[in-house]
Amino acid sequence: MIELKDEKFGLTYVSFGLNIKNADDVTVKIKSVSIYDGDKLVAKQSASDSYTFENLKAPKVYTVRVEYTVDKKDGNGSSAKAVEFSAITQSEGLEIRDGKIVGIGSCKDKVVYINMPIVSYAFSHYTDLYAVIAGENIDSSNYIACSGCPNLRYVYGIQSTLRCTVMVGNVDGEYREHSIGGGYTVNSSWLDKTFVKDENGYVTTVLNDGRKALVAYFGNSKSIVIPEGVNVIMPSTFAESQIESVKMPSSVTEIGAGAFEHCESLKTVDLSPSLTRMAENAFNGCYNLEGMVIPDGVMGA
Repeated sequence: MIELKDEKFGLTYVSFGLNIKNADDVTVKIKSVSIYDGDKLVAKQSASDSYTFENLKAPKVYTVRVEYTVDKKDGNGSSAKAVEFSAITQSEGLEIRDGKIVGIGSCKDKVVYINMPIVSYAFSHYTDLYAVIAGENIDSSNYIACSGCPNLRYVYGIQSTLRCTVMVGNVDGEYREHSIGGGYTVNSSWLDKTFVKDENGYVTTVLNDGRKALVAYFGNSKSIVIPEGVNVIMPSTFAESQIESVKMPSSVTEIGAGAFEHCESLKTVDLSPSLTRMAENAFNGCYNLEGMVIPDGVMGA
């Protein structure tokens, strides 16, 4: 009787119309359309020709609830009813066929959000791919979707069941070197669905424990100045890049595995005086590093 039409699912919005099938002896009238995150009401709109819900989180499966009345024209008045649909948020432009992601399509994002089942090799050889944020609606059986992506660094999974299998089949732990040159992190406890890129190209997020983490760098400078307020430099953030120097503010307390691995042009590093933990392989392969002063008591160094 009521169906979604003209659906458009983006990273932070869903947009759609409603196709209403009226019979000769029945009149259907829309009262309201709401969107829910689980049992939590996110937004509600009155009847309209089309509906757009913005400022949503990704990747996520939302529930669209349509409340309407049905008048059977039998003199007994109208009755209230409701119907629900699923709406997803993910990166725009992905090629979708039969309810599955089959290719990168026109999407140009370096960080790709997905919330649908994905077929094998869907993102194969998409060389700009840096990270994949996988939502709640993923089929983890096709785990080689990102083969041949040399710049891939992170795969985040909301579901703990995706921890070791989502899209990269040979990941057998939270971090491991991969034959195509990338390190992978699959750790739902690190997932925060909001990533912010500043004017200098530093991409940060907030971890579940409240710490601010640097997860990527899309700038062009070879002289890196970690933004003030960053507490954690995540694994592989600068791995295999052409940076030449690094300065860290006192807010940095942790450097993840392979964070600066194989930065062969790196010469100088000013570590944070507040550093307490640094992965042993954080600077592996930095053959031109002239030395650095490691604060006393740093674990893992």
